[in-house]
Amino acid sequence: MELAPIYIAACRRPGHLAQLVESLTLNPLAKESELHIVVGAPKNPSEFHLAKETLKVASSFLGFRVLEIHERFELKTGSSLIDYCVRDAFKSHEKVIVLEDDLLVRNDFLQYMNSALDKYRHDHNVGQISAWNFGLMQKDCPQQTYFFPNTTSWGWGTWKRAWDDREDLESNYKWVVEKSHRLKKFNHGGTYNDIGMIEAIRTRNYDAWDAAWALDCCRKGRLVLYPNSSLILNNGFDGSGLNFKKSFKWNDAFTEYPQNQFIFSDSKISRKNYRSFIKAHKKWVTKSYNWSKWIIYVDIILRQVRQHKLYYRPGFYSKK
Repeated sequence: MELAPIYIAACRRPGHLAQLVESLTLNPLAKESELHIVVGAPKNPSEFHLAKETLKVASSFLGFRVLEIHERFELKTGSSLIDYCVRDAFKSHEKVIVLEDDLLVRNDFLQYMNSALDKYRHDHNVGQISAWNFGLMQKDCPQQTYFFPNTTSWGWGTWKRAWDDREDLESNYKWVVEKSHRLKKFNHGGTYNDIGMIEAIRTRNYDAWDAAWALDCCRKGRLVLYPNSSLILNNGFDGSGLNFKKSFKWNDAFTEYPQNQFIFSDSKISRKNYRSFIKAHKKWVTKSYNWSKWIIYVDIILRQVRQHKLYYRPGFYSKK
C-alpha cells in the first residue's frame, strides 16, 4: 500500500503544531510517511512573529521518512492554505491527508486513513475520508466505519480524481437553490446551515472552503467515510482559533482505543447511524453556540422561511 503524503496547514500557533506532530509520531506508519508543513501568514500583522516561530518549530521535527517545510507567507486565509496543500500534493500523488495545526490524532489515524484511501480510490461514490466524528455511533463496535453525506475539515483525505472534478461555486449554488429538496439535502434536513456559509462566501468573501467542497460533493452525490468514534481531537477550542474565540470544552479525550484494522463496507449511507450522527451534531451546536434544543428548532424554522422568501419560484417544491 502506497502511503499518502500528510499536509499540515499551520500559521501562528507553534505550540499547537508541536502537539499535533507529536501525536502523529505515535502512529506506527509515521516513520514511513512523507510530512509537509505549510506555514502561512496571519491576517493580523501584529501576529507575524508567531508565524516565524511556527516556521522555526516546524523545521525541528523528527520521526518521518520525509519532512518538507513550505514557507508561504503570501497565503493569509484558511482556504488558500488548504488549496495550496492539496494542489501541491497532487503534483506528484493521487491522494492526500490534510490536517490543521490545532488537531490531535489517535495512534491509529494513519492506519485508518491510508487503508481507507487505498480501498476506495476507484469508488467515485466516495469523495472524502474523515477521521473526525461528533460522537460514538455504536457501542462495542470500535472497528466499524460508516458512510454519511457530510464532508469534514478536521482531519481528512481525498483523491486527485475528486478534487480536480469540482464544479465552480456559482454553478453549484444555482443548482442547489433551484429546488427545495436539494437545499434540504445540503442542509441535512435543516440541522446544518451550509447554504448560509455558501451565501457568505458569495457576498462577504467568507473564508469557508469546506462549505464549497461540501456543496460539490452534495451535487455529485458523493459520500464520506467516518469511523465509529473520532480519531481526532480538536485542540483549538482554547480561544486561539479564528472561528471560536471563546474557550470551551469539547471531547478532550478519545472515546475508544486504537485499532489494528477497520471494517470497511460498501459505499452506502447507514440511515440508522446517520440519525445518531445528526443527534451528536446537535449536541455540538448546543455546546459551541450555547443554544438550547428549542433555539435550534426555532432557528431551523426561521431559516426555512427565509429560504422560501429568497429562492421560491414556480417548480421550487417540485422533486423533478
